[in-house]
Amino acid sequence: MKKMYTIGQVSELFDLPKSTIRYWDEQGLIRSSRQEENDYRLFDIDDIFMLYDIVFYRKLDIPIKQMKNLYGKTLTELYETLDETERRIHKELVVMKQKQKEIRERKKQLKLMIDTNEEEFPVEEIPFDCMISTEFEDIVEIKKFLPNYSSFGMMSMPASSSQTMYGFFIDPSEVHLFTQDVI
Repeated sequence: MKKMYTIGQVSELFDLPKSTIRYWDEQGLIRSSRQEENDYRLFDIDDIFMLYDIVFYRKLDIPIKQMKNLYGKTLTELYETLDETERRIHKELVVMKQKQKEIRERKKQLKLMIDTNEEEFPVEEIPFDCMISTEFEDIVEIKKFLPNYSSFGMMSMPASSSQTMYGFFIDPSEVHLFTQDVI
């Protein structure tokens, strides 16, 4: 007779809530046995190995619906599932790297402001070629800038003027994309 494990033991082994294991059992991802005297779930070594696979695929965010009949799939189908998941994760990584880049840019800007003596703002040459003013009447225009939040900034005019302008700094090659005033 095979050694059997309780749901508590399996829960501890995988560091999973018992409710998750019960749910997977109810969804047909695993098949537990039941104790006759109390109807408690029991798992054998085959169930444990199935759970390893399920945990692996769930960590990849593969939906339960897609995992049903996991052991009925061909090797090619399993390969395609992993290939599709790898492509999805690659896309997510690209997005995350862009977010990280934008965070670094914003941190650089904030660090510069933190390190600048508040009482002394030197007159300097502006380190960009074009600024699009944010005095937009059409919110659709603003949407063009949203992919690059870190390009947003403010510019104060010389001391003779109290004018402060807010806008997005752009590459001069992008000027033709906008109907707003380019500074």
